[in-house]
Amino acid sequence: MRRVQGEMMDATARWLHPAADEDPAAAAERGIRATASVFARHGRVLAAIHEASFQSQAVQTVWRDGVLEDWIGTIAAELRAQRERGATRVENPEEIARALLLMNTAVLVERLGRAGEPPEQVAQTLSEIWIGAIYPDTLARRRVS
Repeated sequence: MRRVQGEMMDATARWLHPAADEDPAAAAERGIRATASVFARHGRVLAAIHEASFQSQAVQTVWRDGVLEDWIGTIAAELRAQRERGATRVENPEEIARALLLMNTAVLVERLGRAGEPPEQVAQTLSEIWIGAIYPDTLARRRVS
């Protein structure tokens, strides 16, 4: 799990540690696409781990209380930093991070871990939701264009 988590952290590094002049919405999209690609490579294993976390306290401790909570904290920290820079107006970074990550996990498990759908399609859907939640002005501009 830690190896896969490391792959996902690498995949999202440009969003979690963006360049000063980089568009955060575009960086988030790239991170989601890269994460979906990693998840697609390890989908069945990650789906099994996720489902086992509801049955086994040991798996829950490692997966839900460890890996997922680490991700939630990392995303919340980036949302706080982006709010301070004026890139987002997110009011409650921890809860937004939790909701988005748990949504991603459920969608990735269902669509990539079980159904084996193309990761690009799944990433497109997730990206639109993330952009709408974090950068609503960017999503509105895209729809007008």
